[in-house]
Amino acid sequence: MRAIFGPLQPQFDEKDKPIPDTFDKARKSHYGHCMLLGALMCGRQDAIARLQSLKPRTRYRIEAELLRLHTRGRGRPLEVAPDPTGGRAELTIVS
Repeated sequence: MRAIFGPLQPQFDEKDKPIPDTFDKARKSHYGHCMLLGALMCGRQDAIARLQSLKPRTRYRIEAELLRLHTRGRGRPLEVAPDPTGGRAELTIVS
């Protein structure tokens, strides 16, 4: 994890509300979101604590994305498309 984003473990105030920190700002970028997802997929406890500190709507969205990533097939996705010249179907890689 890059040091410029700070620790992944959330910090709480005396009312048990999460305090916005440097990772909270980075989490809202594409890179920070992917970093959080990767840490969650690895099962890091600090990432799970960060996920639990988010608002319910955000937490549910990230949990649904994790479920989709965990249940996807291995390898690159393939698509079977008919040959435009009327020949046999050919496999193409979906990007």
